[in-house]
Amino acid sequence: MKIEENPRDFSRNLTYLGDYNKYDNYPVLSYINPKDFINIFNNLNFEDQRFLVYCIETRYGIENKKDKVTIDL
Repeated sequence: MKIEENPRDFSRNLTYLGDYNKYDNYPVLSYINPKDFINIFNNLNFEDQRFLVYCIETRYGIENKKDKVTIDL
């Protein structure tokens, strides 16, 4: 699935949001070229960008606390 073709479905499949997620056990982002990801991300509309960021934060335990990003390891 390509991010730019269906960003909502891609985002939903990154992390568990109360439903089946296709990529839960796969290191999906490690297969995506960072420059390509940024270019695609920058071309998404704001709502799709926001939802994708939320799903990535949820998947990787990233939390933004008053301009301080923390990662749960």
